[in-house]
Amino acid sequence: RNSCVLDKSSSLNCPKTPVTTRKTTKRPASPTRKASGTITTKPLLSSDSENVILKGFEVQVGRDGTKDRVTAKVCTADKKVCCETLQLSKRTGNNWIRNGNETWSGTQLGLCKDMSFPTKIGTTFTNRLETKLIVTLNKNGKDGMKLENFNLDGVTTSGGQRRFKCGKIQVLDSNTATKTCSATVPKPTKSGPTTRKSNTTTRPPFRSGSG
Repeated sequence: RNSCVLDKSSSLNCPKTPVTTRKTTKRPASPTRKASGTITTKPLLSSDSENVILKGFEVQVGRDGTKDRVTAKVCTADKKVCCETLQLSKRTGNNWIRNGNETWSGTQLGLCKDMSFPTKIGTTFTNRLETKLIVTLNKNGKDGMKLENFNLDGVTTSGGQRRFKCGKIQVLDSNTATKTCSATVPKPTKSGPTTRKSNTTTRPPFRSGSG
């Protein structure tokens, strides 16, 4: 570093020392990540479907039967395909009696006999596969009716059995009642991978000759 010393009588000026500035390189700031406001969830329902052919009703009447005229209407879950029976009445015996069991099949179903319903198979929260139909019971008169169980029995086009359980149904003052009925669908069995035996030839170890 050069130094310059002058007295007071001197007219010269010391040269100015240039001031060196150090340039500091700033690191590029890391990009800020924006929090996503959308949360994706897995769909709860599968998109599979099957056709179910209706074969009959199985009914357990409770403590309150009825003498009124009873008909049934069955629909798919989206109500695009429906059928309606004639009066559910047998020529012999009593119908819809208290604590009785009723079975309706064949020609007794009227227009619902062998009716085919396209149903969608969904996955429940308990990871079960199920499909649904909707049943509506109608009657005329003032004699109320309470059913303990109402089941719809059907078969798939591939030969599988389906029972749609509707549970308890009460047809009282309004003379109509609608219930969603569910049937459990067995899960398809997965075949394990087939293991093939590899045809490998074992070679003897190489031995070098001693000469």
